[in-house]
Amino acid sequence: MNKKMMMAIGAMAIAAVLGLIFSQNLSVSAGPDLTKAEVEDKVKAQYPGEITELELDNQGKNPVYEVEVVMEEKEYELQIDGNSGKVLKLEEKRATKTAKKNERETDKQKEKADKEDSTATKEKKESDLEMNEKANEEKDDSERKTVIAPKQEETKQEEKQEQATKESNNKSNERKSTISKNKAIDIAQKQFSGTIDSIELDRDDGRLIYEIEMESSRGEAEIEIDAYTGEVLVVDIDLEDD
Repeated sequence: MNKKMMMAIGAMAIAAVLGLIFSQNLSVSAGPDLTKAEVEDKVKAQYPGEITELELDNQGKNPVYEVEVVMEEKEYELQIDGNSGKVLKLEEKRATKTAKKNERETDKQKEKADKEDSTATKEKKESDLEMNEKANEEKDDSERKTVIAPKQEETKQEEKQEQATKESNNKSNERKSTISKNKAIDIAQKQFSGTIDSIELDRDDGRLIYEIEMESSRGEAEIEIDAYTGEVLVVDIDLEDD
């Protein structure tokens, strides 16, 4: 009796061990829940770029997808859980060939720009030197002319001063000989009965005139009067239609 019981217990233990081993082998050999296409869609949704490599590593306990992505001229390596889609690892590998090429081109452009700046600086210095020499020559010529003909310069200055004095006197005489604004307003109101909007003293073809704008309930009028004689030159009346 005891012998049979011991044999039964031993058989059950062996069956349990075999069952555990079988289940572990089955779990290891089972494929991932996510397909490559599904993993690719998840990666593109989170990391917009170009997927250059996507492989399944099914050697460990859990299946893992290894993905390489190029984003903004940099290459990244990702590890994605094959069942849950969770990102297990993300690291930057190296700059892409395009990025390295761009860096080299940038260095060349910078070197070229430095050379151009150096050349431009040199040319500017030479140009400034030439301008200074030319300015000095012109200054010397001016000084020589001043020494040679000082009396001519004085004469020209005296003539300019006399001309300015004459013009000032003429303007003063003009101001004294013109009629007053009030006088011009009286003359205008005889032409059109209304209120004064504006009055300006202006020169037209060398002639001083008063330009007067008036308005009333009947309409508007523009009147021009000679500022010296008080003569009415223009009367432009615009009556409103009843």
